[in-house]
Amino acid sequence: AGYLVIMILQDVKALAESGIIGLSGLPWSGEKGKLRTFTRNISYLLIIIVLATVVSPLLASMRGPARVVAILIPWVCLGLLLFVLYDVGSFAYSILVASARRIAERFERDMREAS
Repeated sequence: AGYLVIMILQDVKALAESGIIGLSGLPWSGEKGKLRTFTRNISYLLIIIVLATVVSPLLASMRGPARVVAILIPWVCLGLLLFVLYDVGSFAYSILVASARRIAERFERDMREAS
């Protein structure tokens, strides 16, 4: 499902660059937009979860210092996940702020035209 979402986003970006779809007012428009960072952060989340799931049981079955590292891995991964989730949340907040601002401007313009 995640792969399909990424493919859809790439198709929308290609359509926007060719001028078929106008995405100029959105916060992720432009070459260095936030959408690339957002998809990269989602990829980081998946990688962290997969690595923690694979490495932690392997190290837990070993003896000595590897067992201590196996105890620390979930906590380190939790810290990394929280850091990446904060960035994803700030992206979602920027989209909400931009949408609210656009709606408020449209409402204000409509009210001025009505009076």
